[in-house]
Amino acid sequence: MQIIFLLIGIFGLIMFYYGFTIFLKKYKCKTPIAELDFNENSNEIYFNQIGLYSISFIGGNYANNIGNLDVRITKDKEDVEIFEKVMKSSFLYKNNIGTEFYQFKIENPGIYKMQFSNINDLELKQSKLASKRLFQNNLPIENVGVLVKEAITNFKYISSILLMVFGFNIAGWGMILAFNPSIFH
Repeated sequence: MQIIFLLIGIFGLIMFYYGFTIFLKKYKCKTPIAELDFNENSNEIYFNQIGLYSISFIGGNYANNIGNLDVRITKDKEDVEIFEKVMKSSFLYKNNIGTEFYQFKIENPGIYKMQFSNINDLELKQSKLASKRLFQNNLPIENVGVLVKEAITNFKYISSILLMVFGFNIAGWGMILAFNPSIFH
């Protein structure tokens, strides 16, 4: 019976390790691919590998599209599909708050053109709390920065946290019961 509990403990450690590696990848994704000014001019960005990327707005903790804010990414006149994130996570970048707003997939490395339109339709405020946002003005467009960086999906992020929590608990109980099986008698 002790061998079974020991195997359960080892399985829990593997779960914890796998969840922790995904969780670390989320924080390694803070390195930017490009820093851009938030304007309606076209910008060129070089992507050297395929993967999931995000567009983040730097300067506020809450971002919302209140109208027709749009971003267009093209390569050789072919558009890249961009979608707005449901869970907009915040992060710190050079002592400024950033909010991940859009995500897109790059399937072919190369130089892409990115262009924003209707930039005045971005609502960017300091607080995520609705009661505080009512009394805050939008941040001026000239104070907003844009960051393009690697990303992971929300599903992977949440599953990594669950794997870490359950893996740690399973490993702990497996080891406790493997070395002291009569703990509950």
